[in-house]
Amino acid sequence: MKEFFYASKEAIQSLSFGILLLFLFNCSTPWYRTLPNEELPSTRNFFGVWKKKTNSRAAINSSWHKNQWSESIYLRSDFTFTKVYEASDLVGREKHENTVIGKGVFKVNGNWILLETKSIFAEKKLNGVIEKKEERSQESALLYYYSVEGNLIIPMIYDMGYKEKDFGVKDGVSKPFDDKNPNFFQYIKIYAFKEFQSHAYYPEN
Repeated sequence: MKEFFYASKEAIQSLSFGILLLFLFNCSTPWYRTLPNEELPSTRNFFGVWKKKTNSRAAINSSWHKNQWSESIYLRSDFTFTKVYEASDLVGREKHENTVIGKGVFKVNGNWILLETKSIFAEKKLNGVIEKKEERSQESALLYYYSVEGNLIIPMIYDMGYKEKDFGVKDGVSKPFDDKNPNFFQYIKIYAFKEFQSHAYYPEN
């Protein structure tokens, strides 16, 4: 009987510890890396190619520095995605090329889209010669929102070529996932229609 009591006690302690770990994990995960818990109706399907409207980051009319870059997200009907970032910098006579490709799965709830990256391929070239090339596993998630008004999807924080910065639309959200607040849409406008480095992706025509 005593053995059963001690075994039961150990089982309860293990279960309690597991629940505590799960609770701590959920608390430590920012809301903009998860989906809302409640079921929400969606306004459209999101399959297709979404592309950033990009502009050169080089000095205007510079004769020694030319820059081109693009970033696209391919959302497929089997709920897999590919995210492609490509940049080309011409500095004097040197051409620097940078490619970053992320692959994974995505989930949808209402107008929220969660991209869960599983792997990343990265390559750097100098004058057409590969300097660095790697493919690695990566577990990361980032939440996007589909704006009906702008017909765009936008991440909750700044992200370009899988380099994130902790600012963006999420700064205008006082309550997680609250897309009824006018302030939320004001922040979408701020970061979607920036003159320089918009955060938003638009459907490719």
